[in-house]
Amino acid sequence: MKKHNRLFILFTLLLATIFILAACGGSEPAAVTEEAPAQEEAAPAEEATEAPATEETATEPEVEEETAESEASMEMSCEEPIKVGLISDATGALGIYGAHILRSFPLGLEYATGSAGEEMDGYTSYMYNGCEIQLYVRDDQSTPENTATVGRELIEVENVDVLVGTVSSGATATLQELARENEIPLIVAPAAANDITGANFNEYTFRTSRNNYQDAVNICEYLTNEYDTFVQIAPDYSFGYGGATAFRDACTLFGGEFVADDIFAPADTTEFTPYMEQILDSGADAFIVTWAGGGFVPMMQAAQELGVLDEMAMAAGFVDNAVMPVFFANAIGSTSGILYHYTQPDNEVNDWLVEQVQAQHDTFPDLFDADAMNAALLLTSALEKTGGDASADALIGAMEGIEFEGPKGTIYIRPEDHVAIQDMYIVKLDNVDDPEFKYFEAVATNRPNVPCLLPEEMADRCGDLPIGALSLESLQTEPDGAEEETMAEMGTAVCEEPVKVGLITDATGALGIYGAHILRSFPYGLEYASGTAGEAIDENHLKYQLDECEVEVFIRDDQSNPENTATVARELIEVEGVDILVGTVSSGATATIQELARENEIPLIV
Repeated sequence: MKKHNRLFILFTLLLATIFILAACGGSEPAAVTEEAPAQEEAAPAEEATEAPATEETATEPEVEEETAESEASMEMSCEEPIKVGLISDATGALGIYGAHILRSFPLGLEYATGSAGEEMDGYTSYMYNGCEIQLYVRDDQSTPENTATVGRELIEVENVDVLVGTVSSGATATLQELARENEIPLIVAPAAANDITGANFNEYTFRTSRNNYQDAVNICEYLTNEYDTFVQIAPDYSFGYGGATAFRDACTLFGGEFVADDIFAPADTTEFTPYMEQILDSGADAFIVTWAGGGFVPMMQAAQELGVLDEMAMAAGFVDNAVMPVFFANAIGSTSGILYHYTQPDNEVNDWLVEQVQAQHDTFPDLFDADAMNAALLLTSALEKTGGDASADALIGAMEGIEFEGPKGTIYIRPEDHVAIQDMYIVKLDNVDDPEFKYFEAVATNRPNVPCLLPEEMADRCGDLPIGALSLESLQTEPDGAEEETMAEMGTAVCEEPVKVGLITDATGALGIYGAHILRSFPYGLEYASGTAGEAIDENHLKYQLDECEVEVFIRDDQSNPENTATVARELIEVEGVDILVGTVSSGATATIQELARENEIPLIV
């Protein structure tokens, strides 16, 4: 036990030095088409009419007065077609949301070009100011493996110039990496994870979807007027992590208190009883739900069966038209936030979208239709600025700082981090049985300013934006001299026996894209601290010399599966005799390591 304590102190100081001084590595789901109105009628809409009690909390820079020449439509010239690859979920677990994208991105191109596209062999062709835009559509079923496959096919076979997608935040991370590797601009819609324009940011990634923080800032000010204490549940992947972080930060800033640790459940969970028991045991006034997909229904069933809804309120952003009657039937009269509902914006673009979704798809726009149309309008607005130049450099320059009018009014793409500043809505739930989904009464329209979440090595891009968090506590920094004090305490490391470290992360599982960051940069940290590259005994066993201590690193792949985590952790403890554990990507799997570390009295660095 004493050996573990001494080693933990030594290793913690070592890692503190690494984190202070070393640069961190990069980050972890066919209808008849009516003719559209003539181009003059499809021009960008007027300034959106404000909803009641509008609060504008974000300020875009003033746009300098343009010359008459720049105000005129720029002449476009394209020697070759502009090829766009749209990836979404048509048949997978999130296909209910993919349907919004698959109908309204083409509608956005139709609006911009003034006519319906022409179906060709494998793509749809649109003519925009003399340039042909070819739209190629692929189904990724919201799985990163499929996303990678169809993404590569669009890039390597179809030679697309721009990628658009996708629904799942985890799959979007895969798409971001492909876009970066191939230097192809990516417009994200509708995935919401903070990491997209945060930890996973690259210069090729833009978004028209909101992020978790925009949801949280929009909702928390209202939640904290009604409730004092909170607990929250979210899915165990990037969308859930970002949502939990943002809600904890925003609701704390507005005076709320979280009385229990955040609860993360696998995205494919169908049995929520254990999680609802944790929520009930917390004694909170309200539980916050961040979720996407079919898990809503079994979650609510478990909450009702256990009496959770009798003991505390459910606090969640309002969702899509189909799920509202299931999820919020017992919440008539409640007030919360929603990112888009077709009844809320008052502008010509939204009116056109409502008309065309009704005419062409026999329904009404839903939660993510605006994101999809805005993605198309961002692309066409940028192409107009570049004169039809679809090169990455030209499009990136055009999209950074651009403003355009969409179904949600004015969209502003922040040049610093490519976040889409946009209106968000506070509404009161009147009913869940209107045949046209007219469920809500308008309360307010907000335009949240949200922190810049770029990784530390890119923080200079953030400029004057708030960085990292909203709450004052989260923004606190170490007092002057803290770094020097830490360094002064460190002496020469002397060890009679090798220090054995067990590194557990996801190399080949669903979160492997994040595990890759750990697998490369934990060894880099040791290399930085020791001053030399480690010796590879084999691909899963590395040795480093730190002063007079030999540090051995044993690497294991848990595939983000708690059962695998338990197996490899026990093997590291019982066979390799590790002194310290490090890991892992999945919060659920990390809980497994925590218990093993406690049982075996071994320090764990998460």
